[in-house]
Amino acid sequence: MNFNIKILFGVRGKPVVNDSIAEDAFAVGIDEYADIIDNGDGSLGTVLNRTSHEFREAYKKADIVIAKGRANYECLSEENKNIYFLLMTKFDVITSDIGVDVNKMICMKSKVWRSNQSNNLFSAKQ
Repeated sequence: MNFNIKILFGVRGKPVVNDSIAEDAFAVGIDEYADIIDNGDGSLGTVLNRTSHEFREAYKKADIVIAKGRANYECLSEENKNIYFLLMTKFDVITSDIGVDVNKMICMKSKVWRSNQSNNLFSAKQ
C-alpha cells in the first residue's frame, strides 16, 4: 500500500434505500483503509449542491473519484472531474447514454473528463 496517498470513503449523510451510511462503513472496517466522510445529504446519488461544505471541499481536492451506482452516474456524469463510474446497466436510458447492453457490469471513466483530456488512456466497457 502506498502510504503517501489519502483515501476518503464517502457515504450518504442519511439512510436512503440501500446506500451505505457512516455506521455501515465503520461496521465493516473501512476505517482501517480510508477516512470515512458522509456527504451530509440523503438524496439518491451525489447531488453536489445538497452536500455539506466539508464533502464538497474533499470532492474538489480529490485527484480521482470512484462513484458506484446508477444514481451517482446520473448525478455526476456531466462533471468535469476525473471520475470512474462502477455500475450495472439495468435500464435502457443508461445503456443508451453509455453505449452498452443491459445487465453489464462496467467501469467507465467520465466521458466529460475524457473529452477534455488529450490522452484517453482508460475506458472499460463490457
